[in-house]
Amino acid sequence: MGIFSGKVLYFCSKACKDLFAKSGPVRARPSLPEGEAEGGAYPEVSSREPVDLSDQLQEVMIHVDEPGSGPPKRAGSRPAAPGEGETIARPPGRMAGGSWRGISHGSLSLAFIVVQIILVVISLIIMNLELLGAGHAWVFLPLLGGVVLHALQTLKAWRRGGSRLALDDLLVLMSILLYAVPMLRVVVGRPDPLTHPLASMLVPSGIFVLVWAGRAIEEFADARLAEGAGLASIFEDRAVQLFMGGRVRGRSLMARLSAAGVVVTAVLSPIAAGVIVLGSLVRGSPILDEKMWVFASAVSIALCPRLFRNTIVASFFAGLQNGARRGIRYVTENDFEKASVVDAVVFRKRGGMADEAARVVEMITVGSIKEESLLALVWSCEEGIRDSEVAAAIVRFASARQVTGADIRLRRASPSKGVHCTSPYGEIIVGSRSFLIESGIGLAMVDETAREHERRGETVVFLAVDRKVQALFVLSNDLHPSAPAVCERLRAAGIVPAMISGDGIRTLEAIAEKTGIEQVRAEIPVTGWAAELERIRDTGHRLAIVGRPPSKDRVSMREDLVIEMGRHGEEDHGSDAGVLCAERNLELVVDVLDIAKMSRKTILAATFVALLMQVFAAGVALSGLVTPLEMGGLINVVAGALWFLRPRMLEQTHPG
Repeated sequence: MGIFSGKVLYFCSKACKDLFAKSGPVRARPSLPEGEAEGGAYPEVSSREPVDLSDQLQEVMIHVDEPGSGPPKRAGSRPAAPGEGETIARPPGRMAGGSWRGISHGSLSLAFIVVQIILVVISLIIMNLELLGAGHAWVFLPLLGGVVLHALQTLKAWRRGGSRLALDDLLVLMSILLYAVPMLRVVVGRPDPLTHPLASMLVPSGIFVLVWAGRAIEEFADARLAEGAGLASIFEDRAVQLFMGGRVRGRSLMARLSAAGVVVTAVLSPIAAGVIVLGSLVRGSPILDEKMWVFASAVSIALCPRLFRNTIVASFFAGLQNGARRGIRYVTENDFEKASVVDAVVFRKRGGMADEAARVVEMITVGSIKEESLLALVWSCEEGIRDSEVAAAIVRFASARQVTGADIRLRRASPSKGVHCTSPYGEIIVGSRSFLIESGIGLAMVDETAREHERRGETVVFLAVDRKVQALFVLSNDLHPSAPAVCERLRAAGIVPAMISGDGIRTLEAIAEKTGIEQVRAEIPVTGWAAELERIRDTGHRLAIVGRPPSKDRVSMREDLVIEMGRHGEEDHGSDAGVLCAERNLELVVDVLDIAKMSRKTILAATFVALLMQVFAAGVALSGLVTPLEMGGLINVVAGALWFLRPRMLEQTHPG
């Protein structure tokens, strides 16, 4: 992988890169996205002598996720995909996401329709004039032309999305061939070759035309949907590529149901046709009986996997793009689905409802020890304690006064509670109200002062020396300005806002009153997060956690959705977050859930339409009341139209 003239080039090996660097007199140029100017991208090379471009080719190391290795890493708010923000050198003629040699896939489908109509007209003219004794043999011309064109259509789908995307086109081809089996009478020279020669020509051609019309509908809807993301096709998006390939870790229920619908209908299609043919042969029907093969073809084409596949891909992509426009990144499709069913949001106080960085706003001394000595003691006790915003804030406050460390020994830290040390002054205890009470320290002299600050929503940390309280440290809890509006939006959507913190109950109740949070869980140490979340889950809630969760409890939160604020894709290595928001804006939390819920409703509606259509089509085909032409047109046009049944694309509000 390298960069040449500002363009990203991919090489299969080091030898390939060296070969490019010492290439002959050619103008190496990557395929450019539509609308991108070509001038000035590469220097013209006119000499017949080999040109060494090594000095212009910069080799770079870029981490690429292996399939199945975990969630895709995306720069910014969504993954970088081929054709998105970078240009990739493709071999000449290779089918790209949205075009083939500069022709859009939708236009290609329309061209197939025109060619097929021309073949039909030519065959009708020749058969009508009976030139060269043609007879009914010319019915094969439109069929053979359609088979060749549909083979190209299948190859196109295969190159874009693999075998999963090409499966339906293969089954359509099988249905056409089933219908054409009785036409073998012409080949074997039977005296009455075809009972209905005109229908034998028009029905396969009509099916091809209607199938390609459905594909064209998909292609134009796909291009319009991908346009806002700077892609020619949504199949160039990395997340969609992984989804289509089934390589996403922890696949969502929506994806599994959609995949199950595709697999079931794809398996039933040839089985149903085979059962009909074998059943008719057992009853004594001739091998080239037209009704038998028409019946089998109609049933086979009615079982269309594309109906189920098209219910989720477009909506999934639209949801990701709506998130990207707001600076929201859903790491995997499983996290996307988790967000769609959340009914309770648990905020951490620090990094969630309030700013992650705490600060000491006031130090209140109540004993006889000098302030400088108290600061030296508290600095020595709190210095070096990891994963504690309170400890970091107190250390910064003491360091600003240029104190020197005191002689501290036997330091024992209790997460989310406090620190216990020994010193020449005696026993030193720094921590919360409950921590001092558990240690047997009386708070009567400072209790009213502490309560006053707690009623304001501030955090109070006590310092006791030789079992007597000597000082109080008051820390601010700077709430996000949008917190009340966010909680109101959550409640309006039927989502319960809650908060868990190691702070005292009075502080949390004051914060809850200001913001409108319905539930608070106070004095919960980081070691108790897992048990507290389990208690909330036991009430039937599906949780989203806002703020970086305690590292010790991350394993227990895998069933929950973790939303981290102010994160970017390049920083997410080792993170267990399911959603990363580029800004520290609580409004994004509601957007995360709204976008996913809107997409889920659309997916469920489209799936219901697909299921209803599948049951109807299969039932009508089994009744024998329709021809393959009618069934193929109905199914494939509806499958294409399902791409339009997707969440509305929202206006871009963040540079995602």
